Parts: sequence; C-alpha cells; structure tokens
Amino acid sequence: MTTGGTGWCLKGPREKGKMRFHMLQNAQMALDFLRYKKIKLVNIRAEDIVDGNPKLTLGLIWTIILHFQNKNDSIVYPVPKLRIDWTASAPITLSF
Repeated sequence: MTTGGTGWCLKGPREKGKMRFHMLQNAQMALDFLRYKKIKLVNIRAEDIVDGNPKLTLGLIWTIILHFQNKNDSIVYPVPKLRIDWTASAPITLSF
C-alpha cells in the first residue's frame, strides 16, 4: 500500500481484521511505521485505536497533519494570474 503523495510504501495488513487480535496487530503495524518515519506519538496505543477512543484517535490524526504541515510550509505553490476583463471597463464612482 502506498500512502498518498508521500511516496512511502507500507505492506498491507496480514489479516483482514475480523478478530480483535488481528485488528490490534494491524493498528500496531501502522503505529510502528509512523514511529519509524519519526512521527512523534505520545500516549497512543493500538488498543486505543481499535477500541475507538475518539480523543486519542483525533490526537493521532492531528499529529500526522501537523507533521506534514511543518514539512510543507516552505513550499511555494504557483498561483495562476487572474484576468478580469470587466474591471478595465467599469467606471469607478465614489460617493460619500
């Protein structure tokens, strides 16, 4: 499995995740991969993700977002020039 535009490659889950043990194993594999990529994970365990803890799951998502946001802050994306023809012909009137 390739993850988004990062170019990272992560092997798919070993099991489809029908049993809790398989879900825990798959979640742990994903967390280990994030740690390997130097994404700082604090107080997040595979059990929290599998059990559906909303606060810790949201914390994990924000950690991933902030990691990539900091990496991409210095990239300048080109903005196309906008051409608006009606501004050249519209009269400018000011009323006070």
